[in-house]
Amino acid sequence: MATSHLQFCILSLLIFTISHSKAQTSTPKPKSLLLPVTKDSSTLQYLTQLNLGTPLTPKTVVLDLGGRHLWFDCEAGYNSSTYHPGHCGSAACSVAKPSFTCGICFADKPRPGCNKYTCSIALENTITRTVGYFEEGLTLGLPHQISSKFGGTLPRKFALCLSKSNGFVLFGDARYVFYSSHNKSNLIDVSKYFSFTKLYINPVPTADDVKGEPSAEYFIGVTSILVNKKPVRINTTLLAIDGKGYGGTKISTVNPYTVLESSIYNVVAETFGMELKAMNVAKVASVAPFSDCFSTEFLGYSRLGPSVPDMAFVFGNKSVYWELHGANLVVEISRDVVCLAVVDGGLNPRTSIVIGAHQLEDNLLQFDLAASKLGFTSTLLRQDVGCTNFKF
Repeated sequence: MATSHLQFCILSLLIFTISHSKAQTSTPKPKSLLLPVTKDSSTLQYLTQLNLGTPLTPKTVVLDLGGRHLWFDCEAGYNSSTYHPGHCGSAACSVAKPSFTCGICFADKPRPGCNKYTCSIALENTITRTVGYFEEGLTLGLPHQISSKFGGTLPRKFALCLSKSNGFVLFGDARYVFYSSHNKSNLIDVSKYFSFTKLYINPVPTADDVKGEPSAEYFIGVTSILVNKKPVRINTTLLAIDGKGYGGTKISTVNPYTVLESSIYNVVAETFGMELKAMNVAKVASVAPFSDCFSTEFLGYSRLGPSVPDMAFVFGNKSVYWELHGANLVVEISRDVVCLAVVDGGLNPRTSIVIGAHQLEDNLLQFDLAASKLGFTSTLLRQDVGCTNFKF
């Protein structure tokens, strides 16, 4: 992906405006903070809205789980009376870890994105189809900064629940209580359905905009894959991160669908197709970007989606696994066709498995940064709830 060299806006007011817009200033410091998230159907990206600048102006922002920085293009019409550039040698500039020497921008009048003696960094645009745009990186900046803003009362953890319509990101601790889709008086605490696995750091950056630092993305230790509860034969060396930072499994909110290294993809897709063939389900012509599509003529449906063979990512000692069912495993192209919602990532990709956003929908994920631990529920649809049903 292309790397954009932009004048970096240090958003010293960002966390203030989030807290100001989402929590009242006179109330006690909260233990959690909620950001609503919606899905943009044209870009397949997940969006939230923040009030930024002075006067406060609503900005639609893109949720990028693996983004290193909180940033946007200052030259795209941003105007705030309280804007302050990140001058070279300042604390803000040091935090940003500039990629270049002190920059000079010549203009008749200084403006956001063009100031003298400000630091600049190279930013990799992780989204090729964008909205606006501002990219919000949750990884290093936001959980820690929000926790600091509230005097450390917010634990260094956040929960993510994506949906085809309305989902959320929740910072800090809360009861994960949802109401039933068919009975709003029936409240369900889904935290009892959490399974846990370790979060890993890739010691080598996976983005082109950073050199010499660990990756800012969230990696998990997948050790095998099951299709219809049966292990598929894959090259397990691809599941470990090698000395150059290649391999492993990460979670992404900007990849719409799961991406598998070619040899892994081929065996998973072949096995999935064979299981469907045994169910008398016929393969049909592919529909981009998917290669493996099937007729729905003999497919049943349940609350978990189309009744296709399940798939699971297995962790560690095989007692913990993340199971995917029809709603997360296929995309309904039409009434007659569904496609496996997994794409071929080619040979020798930077990361062997990228778990994409479609596979995350209506799954509750809790990222405990202090404990380096991921909690996941698998599909909430089994409990007759979805991410739109959260009771905050």
